[in-house]
Amino acid sequence: MNSLDLISIMKIISYNIHHCSQSKVDKLLSLGADLYIVPELSDIDHVTLPSSYSMFWIGDNSNKKKGLGVIYNTIYNCKIADWYNSVHEYILPFWCDDILILAIWPTKTKKNKEKSYPQITIDAIEDYVKHFKNNKVFICGDFNCYVGQSGENSKYSIAKVFELLNIHNLKSLYHTTTKEKLGEELIPTFYYRFNKCSPFFIDYAFSNFEVKSFEILKWDRAMSDHCALVAQF
Repeated sequence: MNSLDLISIMKIISYNIHHCSQSKVDKLLSLGADLYIVPELSDIDHVTLPSSYSMFWIGDNSNKKKGLGVIYNTIYNCKIADWYNSVHEYILPFWCDDILILAIWPTKTKKNKEKSYPQITIDAIEDYVKHFKNNKVFICGDFNCYVGQSGENSKYSIAKVFELLNIHNLKSLYHTTTKEKLGEELIPTFYYRFNKCSPFFIDYAFSNFEVKSFEILKWDRAMSDHCALVAQF
């Protein structure tokens, strides 16, 4: 069986692990995924991975303990897209065999602090969308965006992110699975300040091809203020 055969049963987890530690990375890997999209991951000099895994990492070199990481099983042919534009500092396009994956974690930095999270996301997608055509595309991560967010406007909002992606046949896996409307989600993905009375839905996964399953794992307070998203295809 080659990697193209294995891709049909690939398991991907997206999980903002909130203040990375080796014990959290070990627990993350125990979930048994082939590929992990991990906001707030430390770089490879600060975490240890099993020999069968490798990783990409992007972030601020002055704080290598908190960036956007992608951990993947090396049976897959994963590589950062050669058209990756580093102006989108925490949004990483990469190939996993024949699938184009966009790891998302819009983050405010010195360069983009005047932008809202939806604007950071939309700017990156508009830059990369020309590469979506004729490809299998999977987009996933912590979008830092929710309906009713402060600073939302008619041009930049999570609803506009959905509209932009839907134009290119990228559908939210959660909303497609549950038939719930954007802003009316019954299962949150994030608990503000670890408060169960302050739930939000800010983590999303989109695909332009059929997946076998999608779920949001039960909140693990000891691990993060986020919940993990799990997709299999």
